[in-house]
Amino acid sequence: MCINIDLTPYLATKKVIDQICQITGPDHAGVESESPEKFVSDVDSLMGQLIEKAMNNANKPVTSMSKEDEFQGMRDLKKSGFYMIKGSIKRLSGEWGVSLPTIYKYLEEI
Repeated sequence: MCINIDLTPYLATKKVIDQICQITGPDHAGVESESPEKFVSDVDSLMGQLIEKAMNNANKPVTSMSKEDEFQGMRDLKKSGFYMIKGSIKRLSGEWGVSLPTIYKYLEEI
């Protein structure tokens, strides 16, 4: 026994559904975003991720960063909302090996 059926309307419907469910827009087809969105389960991980991203932008280890590099890292952190997190200044001072007053002084300057 054989059943013949025209699949054209079903394939057209599948194509429309695939277009609706596309993750990237049609103008960015096949291009992945530079920084895919990542979800973290706790605030400490979020702070670590934001600090790491700022450090990656500097392309230098903390010990080799100039004052301007530190300022740029702090600007990047400010743009990301890092300083709105309770305990972020203390965490940053520990990661960078500088005192809390130094971080606050840099924040005033930027």
